[in-house]
Amino acid sequence: MTIDWAQVVTAEDRAAQERDATLQAMVASPAQTRLTLLQLGLLGTVQAIADSDPQAAVVWEYASEIRRTNALIDALAGDGFTSAQIDDIFIYAIALEI
Repeated sequence: MTIDWAQVVTAEDRAAQERDATLQAMVASPAQTRLTLLQLGLLGTVQAIADSDPQAAVVWEYASEIRRTNALIDALAGDGFTSAQIDDIFIYAIALEI
């Protein structure tokens, strides 16, 4: 019997797949996102980040939903937010009833 090691799924692979699935499920409305950021005192910071990039500004202004996996959200990580902080913002926003 020969083991095809390319087909073996490690615990790390499984954890990465679960993390990807969790991130894909993180979707909030623009209102939920903005209200959460406002309550956390971060709305101005995130608005400034979005305004610094014309494409991000359009997405921020007109998106019908804000996805955790969006490139705009990844830009926040480059501006001092950790992945865990961004995840927490989404968890809070998704739970926010409007």
